[in-house]
Amino acid sequence: MLTVLDPINGWSPFTYLNIANASAVPVLVDTGSSNIAVCNTTDMGSSKALAMYGCSAYAGGNIGWTGQLYESEVVFGTKNEAVKDPEPSNIFRMRTQNSKLCTPNLKGIMGVDMAYNTYHDKPMPLPTRDTSCPNGEYDLRPQFASSMMTAEDSYTFGFIGLSPYRNSPDETASVMAFGKTARERVENQISAGTASFSSAIEENLNWYTFTDSVTWELVGVNDDDCADYFESKTCSQTFDLDIDYNKDNLPVVIDSGTQKLEIPFVDENALVAWAEAVNDDYMLIITIGEAELKFDNDALKYLINQSSQAYVNDNPNAMSLAHGKTLGFPVFWYYDIIFDVNWKEANSLGRYGNVTFYERAPGNTGFPPVTSNDDHENPVVTEETHGDSPKNDKFTEETNEGNLYDTNSKNYKVPKEKKAKKGTKAKIVKKKKNAE
Repeated sequence: MLTVLDPINGWSPFTYLNIANASAVPVLVDTGSSNIAVCNTTDMGSSKALAMYGCSAYAGGNIGWTGQLYESEVVFGTKNEAVKDPEPSNIFRMRTQNSKLCTPNLKGIMGVDMAYNTYHDKPMPLPTRDTSCPNGEYDLRPQFASSMMTAEDSYTFGFIGLSPYRNSPDETASVMAFGKTARERVENQISAGTASFSSAIEENLNWYTFTDSVTWELVGVNDDDCADYFESKTCSQTFDLDIDYNKDNLPVVIDSGTQKLEIPFVDENALVAWAEAVNDDYMLIITIGEAELKFDNDALKYLINQSSQAYVNDNPNAMSLAHGKTLGFPVFWYYDIIFDVNWKEANSLGRYGNVTFYERAPGNTGFPPVTSNDDHENPVVTEETHGDSPKNDKFTEETNEGNLYDTNSKNYKVPKEKKAKKGTKAKIVKKKKNAE
């Protein structure tokens, strides 16, 4: 599994799907959804088209895709880290979509949430702000159920060795592993603790939602920094599911498909000034139940510097920090993470389990060492696709409303660097969540 800084989706984990030996397709790997879907230009080779149709919605039902279901032989991954699922793969080819899943670097999505999907016997309309996907008439078994099984009703998968700099198809240090293999990958590593999650808080909260209280805390910070750079005037905040959860204050989730590490007291508009103020004593500690995640000074400096640079370049998609409460993709750069899912009723929304975070060996954290604000060159946003995926000379995102993105339009190009007003305070604009 690899990492790309996509010009439209931002920081994204992806892997390749070799579909019926016809095409190698780079797809977003998402813990917040459970379908596999590829763009409508994908060569499906000898895959069998079925008279079944899917509709999937993200971001609260406002965006998504519709398409036809195919049964196919699929190899996941590349080189010596490629694996073939023993079960036939169910893959939707999107007919229309408005969810930023067909970009220069990404040609679909691979959801790894353990959840049944539904399908229909006729094509469905595209979900919009006013009309989400209807429930299907038939159930579709999760793709990786047999590969993840480690015991009755117990399913395991893990993200190992991810880094913003591991982006080559030849890379073997960063992988996604299933079942016993996932456990074997981390058996010699030190655990940073285990946190409990549930997917049954409400019907519309299907992600891995932490049931333990979650605390974000910056340590080694001057009191003045908290007042100067954060709108909340604090450097510590706790969310307790039993006390704080309501329809306007959603719970804390972990999601590889969220492109940023969200911190509830971060002011995105003050990142540039904050980057200049960061000292060598800073550390971010996120406590979830018994798990204690420590982002040391090098890691925190990298995230702050990278995000402030993206802010200056007026390119928010490239930021790795944001205001909010989701433990997004950058968490996977610093810890190896194993999900153990207990699933007692196959057709129920009720899934629960544990997430265990494993420390990496020194020098293998996924972040480069940073000794100053200017001594590291950040990854460059590129219009190129990776590996064997064909390059688009003129990219368009296909929807039923026409072309939303174009490499020749101002919506796609990364603006040239401009000066930022230091210490600017403004209303925080919360990022749109792109998960099912």
